[in-house]
Amino acid sequence: MSVCAIYFNGGVETLEFFSAKIAEELENLGIEPYFVDINTISFERRQLEHFIESHASDKIIAITFNFTGISGEEGIYAGSSGDGEEGIYAGSSNDDKEPLSGNKADSSNADNVSGANASDLGNINSIWDIYGIKVLNIVVDHPFYYHKHLQFRPKDYMQFCIDYDHLDYMRRYFEDVDCEFLPLAGSRACDFEKVTGQSNPYFDYNHRDKDIIFTGNYTRPDMLDRHLGNMDAESKDFFKSIVNLMIDDTSLIATKALEIRLEQEGMQVSDKGFLNICPNLSYADLYVRFYFRGLAIKTLVDNGFKVDTYGASYNYLNLKKRDKLIEHGNVFSQDCLDALAKSKLSLNVMPWFKRGAHDRVFNSMLNGALVLTDPSSYLEEIYEDKKDLAFYDLKSMEDLLVSADRFLSDRNYFEEVQERAYRKTLESHTWKNRALRMLRLAGLTY
Repeated sequence: MSVCAIYFNGGVETLEFFSAKIAEELENLGIEPYFVDINTISFERRQLEHFIESHASDKIIAITFNFTGISGEEGIYAGSSGDGEEGIYAGSSNDDKEPLSGNKADSSNADNVSGANASDLGNINSIWDIYGIKVLNIVVDHPFYYHKHLQFRPKDYMQFCIDYDHLDYMRRYFEDVDCEFLPLAGSRACDFEKVTGQSNPYFDYNHRDKDIIFTGNYTRPDMLDRHLGNMDAESKDFFKSIVNLMIDDTSLIATKALEIRLEQEGMQVSDKGFLNICPNLSYADLYVRFYFRGLAIKTLVDNGFKVDTYGASYNYLNLKKRDKLIEHGNVFSQDCLDALAKSKLSLNVMPWFKRGAHDRVFNSMLNGALVLTDPSSYLEEIYEDKKDLAFYDLKSMEDLLVSADRFLSDRNYFEEVQERAYRKTLESHTWKNRALRMLRLAGLTY
C-alpha cells in the first residue's frame, strides 16, 4: 500500500519551510506530497477531495504545524466560521509572535476549557474525519497557546511536542490526546560540495565574513504590557510578578512560576481552573524571551563584538556601541541559512525551552557556524559544552563573552568544534531523522 501526505502552505513562512523540508524527505521515501493553500481552501476544497478520492486505495496522512488546517478553518470544517483562534495568541511560530489580547487571572470560568473532540461538536465535521485521515501535528510552542484549537482536532490525531515540559503538560491536562516528543531539526543552506567544487561540507573559515549572527525577531519587553490592557490592576500585577520570578530564577518555566505564585497568594484552583489561567502565561513566556534576547545581544555589542541580526525591531535596543549592530531586518528562512553559512558564530537564546531545542542550534551546526546558547537539559544530553558548542548562563553573561572571544581568536579550536558539531547534527538532527521518527511513532514504518 502506498502512502500520501497532505501539507499546508499560505500560513507562517517558517512553518511552511519546515513542512517543505519534511515533504522533501518523505518524497525521497516514496511518499507522494500534496500541498493545500490554507488561504484558498474554501474555494478549492473540491480539488483536495479529488486528490483524496483518487488515492482511496492508499494510506493518506496530513502533516501540519501549530494546528494549521485543524483549527476550524472554513473549507475544511463544515459548520465552522473558520475562527480557530484563542485568547492571547494563535497561529505563528515560536520566534514570530506577540500576544493579541488578555484576560483576567480568574479561575471562575475554568469549566470553559474544553478538551472535546471535534466529533462531539455536532455540526462541525472536518474533511479529515469524513475521509478517515490521520493528522500529525507538530506544535512548536507551549500547548497553552492552543487550548481552544484542541476542540477541533480530528478523530485520528497525534500531536508532537518539541520540549519535554510541553509533553508533560499535555499528558497531565489532556491525557486523551496522543502525544510524543519530536524536536525541531536543522537544514543546510545548500549542497556546499557542489557549490564550491570541494569536499568540505560547509564554507571554510576564510569565507565567513560575519563574526556573530542572531536569527529571530525582537520585541521590546515593555511593549508587551499593552496586551494586559483588558485586565484589572491586580491581575496585571499578578502576571508581572510571574515575569519577575522567571527573570530571578531562569530555570523556572511559566507554568511552574504560576504554581508558585498561586501558592504564595493562597489560591487553590482545580486543574480546570489552572488551565483557564494558563493561556495568559504567553505574556510571561514572551517577556522573558525578549528580555534575555536583548540582554545577550546588548552584552556582546557593548563589549565590542560585531553582531548581525536577521529579524525585526532591533532598533529598539539601547546600545552603547550601536555601530557594532548590523540590522538586516525581516528575511525568509532560506536567507537565514545563507547568512549562517557565512557566519563564524551563531547566538541562540532559547524561547524558554528548558527541556527541548530550537532549530537555530541545528541550522547553525549544519552550516558550520559555532553555537553560543543558554542550556537546556536536552541540549546538554546531546551536545558537550566547549566541544560541540558553548553554553552560557543567562544570569551571568561573562561565559558568553569568554566563549565568543575564544572561538573567534583560536582558528584551530574553532575548526575542531565546527567539525564535531556538524557530524553529530548531520547524524541525528536533520529533518530526515525527524520525519522517520514521526512515521515510526505514528505506526508507519519506513
